[in-house]
Amino acid sequence: MVFKVRIFQESDQLHLDRIRRSHLVASAPQQRLADLSPEQQIERMENWYNEKVVYLQNIPICRTYVAVNSLDLPIGYVVVMAEAKDDFRPERQGFLCDLAVDEIYWGQDVAPALVEAAEAYVKRMGHEFMMLNVSAFNQRAVNFYRKLGFVDEWVMMGKRLSVDRPLDPEIADDETTGL
Repeated sequence: MVFKVRIFQESDQLHLDRIRRSHLVASAPQQRLADLSPEQQIERMENWYNEKVVYLQNIPICRTYVAVNSLDLPIGYVVVMAEAKDDFRPERQGFLCDLAVDEIYWGQDVAPALVEAAEAYVKRMGHEFMMLNVSAFNQRAVNFYRKLGFVDEWVMMGKRLSVDRPLDPEIADDETTGL
């Protein structure tokens, strides 16, 4: 399979949207969105994506790299940000914001090439560290990142709480919880 990785062009966006949409349910937070249908989950995830990741594409410290086939049609992409703040170290770092590859190209070294492009950008920016978030339920992605040398640093956990009645935040003080 012949492909190349290049910088994002505006004409790529419709292809990237199609690729992303096919992967949204695998990345959905299962506890927070458990009460929604798959279609509603996709809608919520797309709203998040449009608010965050599409916005990042226009920030000077962010780059979107696109893997394209021999016809220059996008088959995958990665969005990476340099200069991310680290809560524990004064140095900035890279952050892999989003990665998706068209399923028919899985296992053909497209995703590793995209991560390599993201890492090269972060290194060019002078950073020695790159972080990412991955859905704990997307075991294929977790295994992929581990294979590339990423290690677990944090585990985000969620729990659905049963609430008898919604409280007005103005009156929900410590007395109502007994704390």
